[in-house]
This record gives sequence, structure tokens and C-alpha cells, in this order.
Amino acid sequence: MTADIVGLGVCSIDEFVMVEEFCEPDDKIWVQDFEDHYGGVAANFCVGVARNGVKSGFMGSAGDDPDGHEIMKNFEDHNMDTDHFFLKEDTKSPRNIIVVNSHGDRQILQDPYMQKNILEPDEIIEDYVADAEIFHTDAVNIDTARKCMKIAKEAEKRVSFDLERHVAVYGLDEIKDLIEMTDILLPNQGGAQELTGKDDFEKAAKKMLDLGPEIVLISMGRRGSMLATSEGVQRIPIYKVDEVVDTTGAGDCFNAFFASNIHKGMNPEEAVDFATAAAGLSTTETGSQSAPTTKEVEEFLESEPERGE
Repeated sequence: MTADIVGLGVCSIDEFVMVEEFCEPDDKIWVQDFEDHYGGVAANFCVGVARNGVKSGFMGSAGDDPDGHEIMKNFEDHNMDTDHFFLKEDTKSPRNIIVVNSHGDRQILQDPYMQKNILEPDEIIEDYVADAEIFHTDAVNIDTARKCMKIAKEAEKRVSFDLERHVAVYGLDEIKDLIEMTDILLPNQGGAQELTGKDDFEKAAKKMLDLGPEIVLISMGRRGSMLATSEGVQRIPIYKVDEVVDTTGAGDCFNAFFASNIHKGMNPEEAVDFATAAAGLSTTETGSQSAPTTKEVEEFLESEPERGE
């Protein structure tokens, strides 16, 4: 089976711990609630793409254990393609701990099995990447991402790259070729600062655009985003929502709706507006995969929501 957009990365079960405020060193606090949700940056992206009505596929692995089978079922429930998602007996499914306070801020403790479930280059099914219209990755495994990007470019398909700080720290020399193969570069603010050395996000966006991508879109949390194309650079403010419950996965939702709307034929300005609304709605629920549906975003925009600063 083929998918329009395929994502390479990791998946997990996220154990959410809800508290009023974060704990101070050597202190004790009461937990308000515990919740389990699905997670993983690329997995969140692929689920968001599916909720926006575009066929997606996830490329990764988990353990052949109850959590792994639950993750598989979640993908299947979203009508996602799982031909390149493997359940392995020699590993276990990652479980992360995410502490969320009453303001929607979070602290994330990652399971080391996140690293052990990243696909190696020799595990890639080349036709699966070549047949997709967009290949997306967070490049946690640079060698595997590089191989998939080359396959996509040789097949004349688009590449989308979610650049976070933990990959940007490798430096421009190490990942320059990845950026040169990228059509849609999606750094978060930490990734943009680390790679370019600039705190001015307009300058950072221009510098990254000069490296080759058609589009650079920096997500900046409550400050919105910075969109750079050959037409220029502009900041897009957030949409306000009634109550922010949890910001986990909002950036993944934002990237998913942007890339999938580019695939649908929207121009970058239309796509980022829609993605901004989707990301805002995702913060009104707990969980890394709280992306809304296309219809929910459309109804939200029809209500003429207020913009942030």
C-alpha cells in the first residue's frame, strides 16, 4: 500500500502526569491525574496528517509487546498505512513520562528505548519512500534520513524536515546536505537558533532559506511562527483559544497540517494560517496526538477567532 505522505521517526506511549505546578528539588507535590497517550514526534506528525484527511504512513518500529500492538491499532484506527511499521521481538516499546502543569507547560523524560527503535538505513523499503508525494523526517537517525531523502529526490518527490535542537547541535557541516535536499524546512525555535546562531528569527529564516529549501517555517510557540519563501519573510501570530490545557505535540500538529495542506494545493500563507488554527486547537486537550480534524479547524476559523500579539 502507498501513502501520500510518509514519516520516518519514533513512536511511544506517553505517560502524562498532571500537576498544579512543577516540583522544586527535594520537594513533594500532589498529582492531580495520570493519563496514557500515544506519542513520538514523527508519529504525531503522521497522525495529524491523517486527521487532516491525507493518507499517511509511519516508518518506524516498536516492541512486539502490548504497547506496540496498541500503537499499531492507533495507526490503523486513523486509516494510516503500516506497511513500514515493524513490531520487533528484540526490543520494547518506549514509554515516556510527561509532566504537565496547570498552565499547559510540560517537562519530558524520554525512555532510552526511543533510540533503540529508530530504523537503520538497511531497513528502509526504497519503493515505499519513492512512491509517496512527501517524505517527512525529524532526522533522529541522520544516516537513515539521508538515505530516504536521496530516494525521494531521485523520485522527484518533496522532502519535509522537522529540525529540532537535538539534531541541529550536530552543526551545519554535518547536516547541510540534508537541508539542501529539503523542500519544506520546519525548524522549531531551538533548532533555528542552534543551527544559525541567530536569536532574530527573521534573520535565521533567511539564512536557512539561502541553503536551498523552497519554504522555511519556524515554529516559535506562543510567539507564533516565521514563514520564509522567495516572496519574503513574515511572522504569523497564534490564534487564541478558550483554555490551553497542554502544549505537548502542538508543534507536530502545526507541521502536519502545514505540510498536508501544501500537498492539498494551498499556498504557504493559506497553509500556515490553517496550521496555526489547528495547533491552537490541539492545546485545548491533553496528549501529544490531540490534533483536531479538518472540519473542526474549518469551524474554528469560521468563528473568526482572535489573534495573539
